[in-house]
Amino acid sequence: MLYDDPVIEGLTRSPKIKLGKSSIDFDNSVFDDAMKFVYQNGSIAPEDILKKDPRRLVGELNNIFSKSITQGLENIKLKNEIPETVLNALKENVFVFSGIKTYHELKDASLLLVTPEGQIKPFDRFYKDVQGINDTYNKRYLESEYGYAVHSAQMAGKWQDFEADGDDYRLQYRTAGDDKVRADHAILRGTTLPMTDPFWDSYTPPLDWGCRCTVVQVRAGKYPESNSAEAQEYGKEATTRIGADGTNKLAMFRTNPGKTLKIFPDKHPYYPRGCENCDKNIRLAADIPGNELCQVCKIVKEMRKNSIKESKENS
Repeated sequence: MLYDDPVIEGLTRSPKIKLGKSSIDFDNSVFDDAMKFVYQNGSIAPEDILKKDPRRLVGELNNIFSKSITQGLENIKLKNEIPETVLNALKENVFVFSGIKTYHELKDASLLLVTPEGQIKPFDRFYKDVQGINDTYNKRYLESEYGYAVHSAQMAGKWQDFEADGDDYRLQYRTAGDDKVRADHAILRGTTLPMTDPFWDSYTPPLDWGCRCTVVQVRAGKYPESNSAEAQEYGKEATTRIGADGTNKLAMFRTNPGKTLKIFPDKHPYYPRGCENCDKNIRLAADIPGNELCQVCKIVKEMRKNSIKESKENS
């Protein structure tokens, strides 16, 4: 089976990306218990992520993002079974992401412990103040992150099929084809290039929050090949949005989840700068004083490793 859907008037129909929001069911009581921990602890350090209530928050977020992987893969038709190594890599990525996200929540909450006058707030006032953190991280952000994770899982799964077929076919960029498509994504519509072209290293969807674009496999010769350099320039424009601080807010989307095997890319704002170059040096980076997020990453990876070990011993 080819990912070569019927085409009318060029490219008016495209496979639909199902992002789905109904699978998000965040347990607010887990957040509440984590906030009680912050209040009683008085501060937050990387090693606190191992404590019972923060760890439960990591687990709650990980369960949600793990469901996004399942949902994403169930929403597409694959010719081949996803290799276990690929699934494990995707699952590790969302676990680490859940741990770092949890640490950001705890750290932000710790900044609300005292009044502007330097007095410790009564718990009721602190609890009321941290509800904004819950609304931001576990409702607004979580909804966008979940949809993005579903989409990334779909593309990671499809890429495994693409690789199995090698470069016998061409890959084509498709949009949802309606009036909601972003103009800079619409320009990429119909881009047709070999799987080995560098364009796909950086501009495989999703290219933004809520992006519904996809990539399909088409027969070689059925469509004219695009100019790679030109396509990459369009891709660069589609993933450029300079913020008030001068940084490109969309740089994190220049990736290919099927090749990196990461649902959330290393340039996500939760992660420390330079995270994409740190895979082989994580222990060294975590030993640098002040690198709290690197320390959290190291701790969370060990947490997952031990969790898998315990699961195997108990099975």
